[in-house]
Amino acid sequence: MPRPNYGNAVKQRTVQFFMVLVDYANDELAADERQLENLQRDIQLHWQTSQRCVIRTKVRYLEQLAKLAGATLTGEQIKEAIKCLTDFLEIVEDNRASKGGSETWHFTLNLWHDRFDRAANLDRFSREWDRRKSPQPSIDSQPAVANLDYWWELVRSSLNTQQYHRITTNPLMGEERLKFSLEEVYVPLDLMERQRATIFEGQAGIDGISEEIGAQTIGDLDLDRLLARLVTNSETNRIGIIGEPGSGKTTCLQKLAAGMLDLQLLPIWISLADLQGKTLEDYLLQDWLKLATRQLAIAPQLQQDFASQFERGRVWLLLDAVDEMAIDASIALANIDRQLRGWIGSAHVILTCRSNVWDSGKNALENFSTYRHLSLSDGYRGSPDRVRQFIQGWFRTQPHLGENLSIELAQPQYQRLRDAVKNPLRLALLCRYWLLTQGKLPSTKASLYRQFTDTIYAWKQDRFPTSLAQRQQLNSALGKLALQALSLESSGETQERVRFRLHEHTVLELLSPELLELALQLGWLNQVGISASTGAKIYAFYHSTFQEYFAARSIDDWHYFLAGTITTHSPIFSPYWQETILFWFGRADITANEKESFIAALIDFDRSHGGFYHYRAYFLAAAVLAEFPESIYSQQIVDRLLQWRFAKFIPTLDTWQFYPLPVQDGARVSLRQTDRTAAISGLEKLVQTVESPFICWQAAHSLGKVFDPGNPIAISALTKTIDLVSHSDLLIKICESLTKIDPNYNETAISTLVNIIHSKKTVSLTRKAAFTLGKVLLESATIPILRGYANDDNNSLLILAIDTLVSIIESGDSSPSQSLRHHADGMAAMENLRQLAPTHPATQQQFIDTRTLPSSTRNRRKKVARAQNIEIAIAQIEHKLTTINNVESQRRYAYQLGKFQPGHPLAVDVLLQLLSSPQSKSFYKLTGEYLKEVAVIEQLPLIITHLKSQVIEVEKGDRSACAMTCYKLLWYCADRLPDRQFIQIWER
Repeated sequence: MPRPNYGNAVKQRTVQFFMVLVDYANDELAADERQLENLQRDIQLHWQTSQRCVIRTKVRYLEQLAKLAGATLTGEQIKEAIKCLTDFLEIVEDNRASKGGSETWHFTLNLWHDRFDRAANLDRFSREWDRRKSPQPSIDSQPAVANLDYWWELVRSSLNTQQYHRITTNPLMGEERLKFSLEEVYVPLDLMERQRATIFEGQAGIDGISEEIGAQTIGDLDLDRLLARLVTNSETNRIGIIGEPGSGKTTCLQKLAAGMLDLQLLPIWISLADLQGKTLEDYLLQDWLKLATRQLAIAPQLQQDFASQFERGRVWLLLDAVDEMAIDASIALANIDRQLRGWIGSAHVILTCRSNVWDSGKNALENFSTYRHLSLSDGYRGSPDRVRQFIQGWFRTQPHLGENLSIELAQPQYQRLRDAVKNPLRLALLCRYWLLTQGKLPSTKASLYRQFTDTIYAWKQDRFPTSLAQRQQLNSALGKLALQALSLESSGETQERVRFRLHEHTVLELLSPELLELALQLGWLNQVGISASTGAKIYAFYHSTFQEYFAARSIDDWHYFLAGTITTHSPIFSPYWQETILFWFGRADITANEKESFIAALIDFDRSHGGFYHYRAYFLAAAVLAEFPESIYSQQIVDRLLQWRFAKFIPTLDTWQFYPLPVQDGARVSLRQTDRTAAISGLEKLVQTVESPFICWQAAHSLGKVFDPGNPIAISALTKTIDLVSHSDLLIKICESLTKIDPNYNETAISTLVNIIHSKKTVSLTRKAAFTLGKVLLESATIPILRGYANDDNNSLLILAIDTLVSIIESGDSSPSQSLRHHADGMAAMENLRQLAPTHPATQQQFIDTRTLPSSTRNRRKKVARAQNIEIAIAQIEHKLTTINNVESQRRYAYQLGKFQPGHPLAVDVLLQLLSSPQSKSFYKLTGEYLKEVAVIEQLPLIITHLKSQVIEVEKGDRSACAMTCYKLLWYCADRLPDRQFIQIWER
């Protein structure tokens, strides 16, 4: 057999074919549109990920495609190219059951980089071809094991230097016996995987459900399981871990780093506040690499080898604390997104961020898989008692003290404190406080921090004696320092002054050298680095929550929180200020009358200008009830939130009024933040009185799953609702909720799901019922009640669920002749089956998603639009926009134009005009998303002026698709702009 030829001619033909294929799959091929459409049924493709594309076709159609693209390739040359991509470069998987006797080619193309990063893929193709053709003794071709060992040792050493294995509370503990490693006090942190789900906007669409109902909660997801999921993922991981301050985000990252080291992976830790304006690339090459190698200058060859570790997918970037970066959250997230390109883009990325910052506005990282930290479980209704487990670990040398704390904490009067210390940081502070005083427990989060602060002074009195006057002076100075740092806005000095990083000159403006030394001795401040530009020392509070606590102590008049300027947010509307405001409400030295006055001002906030800030102020009033539950406005606030979250009944119209999606979502979040006792009481009342089965289901699920797990009133309400519902979609949802709230109370739910499967009303309903049944069975720890249905064989019902899905898959043939609906059901069943039984043979069937095929009415982006001369591309799109009349094409080209030149006036103007013309619901929704994506902040005033009349109609009761889309856009504008600037624009 002749030796394969990989010479230049073969290389040129193969790269020609490779790029024709990629450009066609990306809808970027510069060729006759009509002829390309004629090929869409003959060249079927489906992007499984941004780097993995499944293709099914015949060689003669690939010949036609190459000819259209100007590449003259024969059928034999195309076969040769596919063979090179398969056997030589190893980026094509042959999916054919038999390699001969069939004209049909079925293969999967695996790219090195994102599908739209054309230059990077082309460059990697050339380098990989040359490397494989003529192996050279270079760093890149050194034995992988030896190379990996070298980098693994560098990463391990760097992490040890950063003390990744020490818990973050250690700096304040003082005594060595109270400084713990992760393993000594770590308890499993439950996570909720946030699946993107549309919030329900009306009662017509049962599938539109809120995050708390649609999200997948993964109980007891220890990080070993999460890590196993990530490392077995064939895609490049993009993970966001979010949660409230002190919820364990950094600890989670530390545990993942340790697990990665054990697996010989390369985790690189970056505290994002330390970037100080540098890009990730600059930081990695100029800072991290020099520190890790302990070399003043890094050889280019070593830098190249470093980059190659990224390209091989070995590196995991662990980016801690997006919320502590120097710039506004949405800008910070956008900057990270832009920097995850090129060789850095090949790394896996896991970042942490406060949840209120992650959700505060436009998020450029919305494609990240997001996990939210849940509170530590406390043993309620059979859940693992993680709080007690943590206390036992903390008091491992003095177990009697830990047991006394657990007993005291269980007393009824400490219900709110029990809720507060489900946060790991606050629980650690409580343990330290208890060890020092063994006195009366604090009642609120703010009082916990105050008492801890007082005990720190008392405890360190022997080593660092202070007078009452000195403590008051230091507290005052720390408060002013914290307040000045928190007052920074993204429009201010972001390079030298950072919200949670304090430069030496800033500190010394407010603290004398003696006070600074005392703050360092007591642990309130720590030196965390040196400014790269000035050489000045950089300080930080021990934890960001202490910075917010001290800031709250320095504010006496609540009117301070209402102050703002035309260029900065008022504190009550900034996510960065919420913790400080909560601490202020928890202060014992502020009178109840002052707190009530502040709440009254919030709930009576101006309802004009679209009412956007009225809602936001009300949401903040709800949140502060967690620190001030005795407020006279408590019930009024919770009742209003329940109306906004679920619906308000209008007796005169005998109908339910649903509020716009942003209001629903804001109310949902606020109910979780408000006083838990008041929220539970309000939900219990609602589920017992509401007559709408749909609202009863939503409220009962929230009550029994989120607010009070296993609540008997929620279980009773759902069980009764099953008998009242005829809508099968809703019935399936109710059954699933019932089993999630109480897995042992699922007999009614199981029998209902089985009946729906056997009834076979529609393929879609049958699939949903089968998938829900399978999930219920797999998630149940024990299934004794199933035996009545399964003849003592607990697997029978699971087999029924799986067989039903397999039947739907087999009927949903991938041939284009099948109906799109039938085909979509088959694809959905395939995804369901992969979750229930990932190794089942039927999961290996390949479905081609015909909805992604090129079409003149779909998003065909011309290759010319990615030409090097961007001005020509923009001019061509501008010309098309002025000559075409089809609204779908207008929207498509306007979006393209805005992507190539964000903020292009013509793109924004066209999209605004389309929102003013009669269109379908789906058209409005996508147009609104496009407009939000392409408009720049300077154009938000134009959007406000153009759309505000629609919001006025919403206030009058208009719930049309157009009005709802415009409302969401203006809510977004109100979120991005300072409130005073928004109001000024509105009043023009």
